[in-house]
Amino acid sequence: MLLSEWLEIEIPNHQDLEAINQRLNTLSRYDALTQLFNRYELDTIAPNLIKEAQKQQKSLTCLMIDIDFYKTFNDHYGHQQGDKVLRLVAKFIQQAFSEQQDFAFRYGGDEFLLLTFNQSQEQIQTKVEQLQQYLEQENIEHHYSQCSERLTLSIGSYTWQPDSFDDLTVESLIHQTDQALYFAKQKHRNRYVTYQQRQQEQID
Repeated sequence: MLLSEWLEIEIPNHQDLEAINQRLNTLSRYDALTQLFNRYELDTIAPNLIKEAQKQQKSLTCLMIDIDFYKTFNDHYGHQQGDKVLRLVAKFIQQAFSEQQDFAFRYGGDEFLLLTFNQSQEQIQTKVEQLQQYLEQENIEHHYSQCSERLTLSIGSYTWQPDSFDDLTVESLIHQTDQALYFAKQKHRNRYVTYQQRQQEQID
């Protein structure tokens, strides 16, 4: 075989290289199962949103979403059904949080994370209710849940309203949000709790 013939076989054309690079870029940024941003992309997007919120003095809200008793669902209904549920919840998240300033991530396992830029508590509440409604309409049975006969979500959120002297790290943002999610789970799950509500209940 001539070298020129071998090169024609082995070296893809320019369009093929572009397609390969695009595919690699997609794999590096998105979760393969849910098609949401992956956790590595969070490390890029979150710091930029914090900087932009600080620069514009606009709010930044983080939400964490957990499928209630997902492990028992997976154990009893099978991994295929478990994966199907993850894809379905991801789709509902994208439908409810569909604006340009909404960023959805698969954070790990059955946990999802959302970042929303410059949105009011009322706007976020409406989107959360829409998400819960989508799942409720799907009516997925979960007889092994301890909070409902159907598949449900626990959701926690933290809103950062920066000022000129305020600073925030990604770790702190996620930690505060996780505290709200933990409180939602303590309150028997299947609910949405903000960090501010958690603080108020602890004071009361």
